[in-house]
Amino acid sequence: MKLAALFSGGKDSTYAIYLAKKLSHSVDVLLTLYPHSSESHLLHYPNIKFTSLQAESMKIPQLIEEIRTTDPKDEFKRLEKLIILAKEKILY
Repeated sequence: MKLAALFSGGKDSTYAIYLAKKLSHSVDVLLTLYPHSSESHLLHYPNIKFTSLQAESMKIPQLIEEIRTTDPKDEFKRLEKLIILAKEKILY
């Protein structure tokens, strides 16, 4: 199965990608929402700037959406937008 992974660069999202690949799924794109504030309610903030290096080392394309708000509704809308973009450009 072709998959997109929400990727923060932390141990949990990295391990989820490892497990998906171990189960013979294809992780075709990493989706990263980049908040510019540690006040984000939904998104991981520390060290997220390094995810592009991680994506490069895993040889998986990455889509990054920068977010300048801390409103959870806006963060969710941005995630939806990123998923649609991934489906249009990479997964199909």
